[in-house]
Amino acid sequence: MILPIAFFISLLFGQLGAVSPAPGIYIYAHDIILGILVISFLLRARNFQFSIFPAKRDPATRDNFQLLAPIVAFIGASILSVIANAYRLEQATILRGFLYIARWGFYSTLVVIIASSKRQTLWLSGLYFTGVGFAVIGIIQFFLYPSLRNLLYLGWDPHYYRVFSTLLDPNFTGIILVLTLFLGIAVKPQLGRPFIAKIISGIVGIAFVLTFSRSSILALLAGLAVWIVAKRKWNIVWIAVILLGIYIVMPKPGGDTLRIFRPESTMARISNWQESVRLIATSPIAGHGFYALPQPDVSATSRAVAYLDSSLLFVFATTGVIGFVSFIWLLKSMERTFAKAKEKHMRHIRIVGYMSLAGLLVHSMFVNSLFYAWVMIWMWMLVGAASRDPSTSSG
Repeated sequence: MILPIAFFISLLFGQLGAVSPAPGIYIYAHDIILGILVISFLLRARNFQFSIFPAKRDPATRDNFQLLAPIVAFIGASILSVIANAYRLEQATILRGFLYIARWGFYSTLVVIIASSKRQTLWLSGLYFTGVGFAVIGIIQFFLYPSLRNLLYLGWDPHYYRVFSTLLDPNFTGIILVLTLFLGIAVKPQLGRPFIAKIISGIVGIAFVLTFSRSSILALLAGLAVWIVAKRKWNIVWIAVILLGIYIVMPKPGGDTLRIFRPESTMARISNWQESVRLIATSPIAGHGFYALPQPDVSATSRAVAYLDSSLLFVFATTGVIGFVSFIWLLKSMERTFAKAKEKHMRHIRIVGYMSLAGLLVHSMFVNSLFYAWVMIWMWMLVGAASRDPSTSSG
C-alpha cells in the first residue's frame, strides 16, 4: 500500500504541487505517482483478463468493463474534434488539446486499478481521509492565509476569507468536501466508534461552510435529495432547510460577494451559458476542439483554460454533438454501474455513487467540475469500487 498512500498524499499538495511546462498545461504531483501506479499494476496483473467485447454469458466481466465503450467513444470524439479544427488552431493549442485528452484517459485507468484490487475498502478510506485532509488544511488556511489577493498576478481569483485549501479555489474545494461527506456514509462504519465519525464529519462540515460556495451548497442539497428519496428519510428535509437558513443569515467576513442571492453572479452565469450556446451553434457537429476554444479577452495570466462554466455545455461546444452524446452515454453507464453495486462488497457504495453523481451534475452547471483533475480522480475511483469483481486477484 506504499504507492496508494503516496498517491493520496500527492493529492493533498493540490495546486501547490503543479508545474507548468507550457502555458495552459499543468503537471501535478499526483500525475507522476499515478503513472507509477499504472506501471506497477501492469507488471503485477499478469493474470488479469481484459476483454474489449465481453461475452454476454459472463456478467462479471461485462459489468467490470461496461464503461470501456463510452470511454473509447468520448476519447475518439475528442481527438476528432481537435483534428477537425487543426487547420485554424496554433500548434500549441493542438498539443494542449491532445494532452488534456490523454490526461482524461489516463485518469480513467483508476477504474481498472480499483476494480481489480482486493484492498478496496482501504482505497476508499484513503480517498475519504484525503478529503478530510483538504478540510483540515482549509480551516488552518482560513485563519492564517485568508486571501489570495497577493496571487492575482498568477491568474488566481482574489478569494477573501473563504476556505480554498491547497486547491486555491473555494468552489472546487467545496465540491470535494461535499463528496467527502457523501463518501463518509460508506467509510464511517469502518471507523469503529461513532463519536470519531461525528467529529470528522464536523470538521469537514465546518470547512465546507467556510468555502461559502453557492454551487457546492446546491450540490449538497442535490445529494441529500437523493438520500431522502432513496432512504425515505423525510425528516432530513427539515435539517436541510435549517442548515440552509443558518448559511443565509450567518456573518460572512468576505463581504457582499459571498451573499447567496447575488444578482451579479447570477447574471455572469447566464451570460456564460449564452456564450456556450453561441459557440455550439457555430460548430455543432465537430465542436471547436477539446480544450481548444477561442479564448475571450482575458488576462494573459488567467488560469481559466476552459472558460465555459457548465461542464455539459463545455463538452458540446468543444467536441460537438458526437462527443456530447458519447459523454451522456458515459454518465449513464456510470449510473448503471452504481445501480448494480447493491449486492456487492460495499453496502453503501450504491447510494454514495448516486448522491455523488447527482451533486456533481448540479455543481457542474455552474463550475466546470466534471473535468477538474481531483473530481475526475474521485469519481473514477468510486466507479471502480462499484464495478469491482470479487473474483479478481490483483492487489
